[in-house]
Amino acid sequence: MPELNEKDLDTLFRAAGHQRAGKDLVARVMAQVVVTPIHRASPTPPLIGRGWWVGITAMLVLPILAVLSADLTGGQYMPDILAPLAERLSTLRLPDGDWPMWTLGASSVAFFLMALDQLLGRTLHAHASS
Repeated sequence: MPELNEKDLDTLFRAAGHQRAGKDLVARVMAQVVVTPIHRASPTPPLIGRGWWVGITAMLVLPILAVLSADLTGGQYMPDILAPLAERLSTLRLPDGDWPMWTLGASSVAFFLMALDQLLGRTLHAHASS
């Protein structure tokens, strides 16, 4: 079908005529609007649950604590697999400066913002469901 220009459309509408919508049309439309259900957003569960986060944290923190608490130069028993790592860590020297304090401060701020986000999320969810 060829595309109609403005003059063709005007002619087509004039030929079709004009009819007023009846009162029953408005009533039928309103009846459909009234019975249409409102879809409310349902809360979505997190992708990673609380138990998985605890496991991930434990897997990251426990090896770090083990390395920090071990006396790598004291002649303690060390599995053969960890001997090259222990040798490299024994020669490692940390840089001077206030970087540990800045790291602790940044971690504290990140933890505070994460906790605040969780608290606000729970508060908004509680208000939305009531």
